[in-house]
Amino acid sequence: MTGVQTCALPIFSSSMAMALDYLNPNAIAGDDDWYLNQVFRFGDSVSSEAQIKCAHSLGFKASFKTNGSQADLEKLLDQGIPVPIGILHKGSISHPSGGGHWICLIGYDDSNFYVHDPFGELDLINGGYPKAGIKDGANKKYSKQNLMKRWLIASKSDGWYCDLNQK
Repeated sequence: MTGVQTCALPIFSSSMAMALDYLNPNAIAGDDDWYLNQVFRFGDSVSSEAQIKCAHSLGFKASFKTNGSQADLEKLLDQGIPVPIGILHKGSISHPSGGGHWICLIGYDDSNFYVHDPFGELDLINGGYPKAGIKDGANKKYSKQNLMKRWLIASKSDGWYCDLNQK
């Protein structure tokens, strides 16, 4: 496996909190409730702008990008940086849909991405969550082929992700 080690990331209900806590465990001073209260200072928890502003307030250089490619993800993972990505988690693999959901990539190999999914274990083929518990989404192996169909919707470089680097 390449990139971040799968056992190293704590489980939070937020993919962003997982990634930030991995990069600097001292930045997150509490649990999910503590982190969400920090985000709410900047807006709603589903707002990418609020998440980025919160990351900045915790001492991270972070940016939200909407032009991601698979190579971008692998490059960050190779640097040891976990990557929160926004995917379409509903509908079949041939017609993904939904308002979007964030998962955190923590590593990869030739065929798979390793992820922490705060909602549980996603059925990549049919959509939805047959196993929907915070621990059900820990250290999951999602095929690159199918995950990219839920992340890259209109082109090979339109994926939404957070690029996290410490200041």
